[in-house]
Amino acid sequence: MFNKSNYLTYLLLGIALFGYVLPWILISTNPMSLGAYDLAEWSSLHPSQPTSSPPMLVPLLLRLQLVIISTLIALHTHTILQRWIGLCVIALLAVAQLPPLEFLTIARDNINYQQQFMLATTSLVIGSGLIMRNPKQWQPIITIILLSIGIISSISGLQHAQELYTLSLQEHTIGSGLIVTVGAYIVMLLSNGIRFTKSIRGNKTR
Repeated sequence: MFNKSNYLTYLLLGIALFGYVLPWILISTNPMSLGAYDLAEWSSLHPSQPTSSPPMLVPLLLRLQLVIISTLIALHTHTILQRWIGLCVIALLAVAQLPPLEFLTIARDNINYQQQFMLATTSLVIGSGLIMRNPKQWQPIITIILLSIGIISSISGLQHAQELYTLSLQEHTIGSGLIVTVGAYIVMLLSNGIRFTKSIRGNKTR
């Protein structure tokens, strides 16, 4: 059965994912707008990224959101039905992160494709592993840590991407995608923080 916290969690994860595909950067001189996924791909083409430390830092920060969302989905599956749905969603998110097919043939040394493959594999392995063996006692603290990383990496990723746009002399404004995704993260963080605090107080009074 779903409870209120489950409804809120799934709703917020859906909103965070929706924000991920909304525009994160709007280009005033071009009708094109870039969601986080497209922005990561654009950033990977910038000459500074292969030599950044770590390599491809900006794409990593932006792409990391799908890994975080996949992991959070896995952490909040409890019933058999939720687990099967969670596995399907995580598998779809992993496939969405995969590099083009030429990575398996002629582009194995492409550092951008390597990062995409690594993150897709991480999403699938960690997500399916947590669904099969959910550490319920650690769920609140892991959730809080992941959401904190998500907030910091989202904001940092967009800031770095903006710097690349400035270096490329392209005018731009921040889109709604970052606000929606980070907003969902923050609400979920506050909700889990409150529940975690109440559980600690409840254990102390026993």
